[in-house]
Amino acid sequence: MKYNFIRDDVLFTYNIFSKYSILNFLSSGMSGSVFSCKDENDDDNKVIKLIPLDVNISNKYYKLGDIEDDEATITTTKAFLEQVKFSKQFSELNIGPKFFESGVFKAENIYQGEINIGYIVFSKLDITLFDYYKNENYKSEKEKIKEILLSKAKQLDELKLLHFDMNGTNIMLKLDKHEKVLDAYFIDFGPILDLKERMSNEKLLNCILKNISHNLY
Repeated sequence: MKYNFIRDDVLFTYNIFSKYSILNFLSSGMSGSVFSCKDENDDDNKVIKLIPLDVNISNKYYKLGDIEDDEATITTTKAFLEQVKFSKQFSELNIGPKFFESGVFKAENIYQGEINIGYIVFSKLDITLFDYYKNENYKSEKEKIKEILLSKAKQLDELKLLHFDMNGTNIMLKLDKHEKVLDAYFIDFGPILDLKERMSNEKLLNCILKNISHNLY
């Protein structure tokens, strides 16, 4: 069942929400929902991903780590632990946004009772590649974006890992005050697969950049 993180329906009871104030909904993916949040300790805006745990999901895309290929379903708990592992690793390599912390808290849902929620906190980036395409600066910045992303895609290839959900909304940019690109990052490290010989992150990225340039999204 899909859990909706609606404030009126879910009463969060763990002390994480004395540290982070949820600001607004950003997106929803295969395993969880993403919100902007405010860190009460440093008054800084960050992003928090919330994942309901102990829920069975299809293993079609989550053949990860120690998860066996013949498992028809896995729990979101396993997927969450893999996301935490890759989020930390890619943060250290500057492939993904800065990782701050992760953990689990309990929440009360009016339909299911007490549930466990996994959370991952990242730095807040400015805009997706897909949305930046509509920005007037895109044409002058696209070669810089391509150079940054190709370098990071090659790093993933060297790690023999494939970002299976790479697309224009799972690539985000950090901008300066003039909306020029400072850096670019891959996000949403749910489906990470072992790299196959005939596929690579570099090939996927080139297809994405080509599609964006031809307005195929």
